[in-house]
Amino acid sequence: MKPRISYYVLLAVTAYAVFLIAYLPAQRVISWVELPKHISLHNVSGSVWNGRAASVLHRQQQFGTLTWRLKPLRLLLGKVGVKWKLRGADVFAKGKMNYHLDDSIELTSTRVIIPLKSLQKYSSRLPVILDGELQLDVKDAVIENSSIEALDGSVRLLSIRSISPVESDIGTFEALLALQDDIIVAKARDLDGPLKLSGQAQLKLDGSYQFSANVNLRTQASAALRDAIQQTGRPAANGSYTLQHNGRLWR
Repeated sequence: MKPRISYYVLLAVTAYAVFLIAYLPAQRVISWVELPKHISLHNVSGSVWNGRAASVLHRQQQFGTLTWRLKPLRLLLGKVGVKWKLRGADVFAKGKMNYHLDDSIELTSTRVIIPLKSLQKYSSRLPVILDGELQLDVKDAVIENSSIEALDGSVRLLSIRSISPVESDIGTFEALLALQDDIIVAKARDLDGPLKLSGQAQLKLDGSYQFSANVNLRTQASAALRDAIQQTGRPAANGSYTLQHNGRLWR
């Protein structure tokens, strides 16, 4: 009987420890945690179990209010499970996060929605101004020492319209995301609209990117869009045009 009694005692002690940790003030615990690079939380309230940060900053840009709810039983597996939600004037995001005892962070079932116009506030280096919506879905991502170690997800650009340098509807696009040698690789294609597209983009963690795609114009393409594409160069034998661009989104 002694082994069984010892098991129940250990379980009771563990449950009590989890209970104490879960109800610690969130502000105190956040001060112990090393957050990802360039991210800071302000006006933190509530408990570790159920808390709130009134302000989330990334590179000094305001993203909104963060709320979370802890899954304390994950502590028995050596990790902290959290369901979180971020709401701001320009962004909505929600997902699940596992914080491992080796300081790595795993994101799952994560969705981020942001108007493309809002991205201009975070980077003025984009070659065009677009209207529409960006929807990022992350099935699984691992962050360790402020670096992305694994990534499986997709991004959709919904109902895109060019505002500058030309005004025209462009369409809806999708890109599958993966990580190759510390570079985020996006394989892109169109889903509908006047622009048929197939291409690839690469984004490095320092903010530099490269983009290359083959595009064709469908019959519903506007005159302004046709002129803009035709000015990029001579078409190939199949009528497609090659678009290439590189730059830096941030420094």
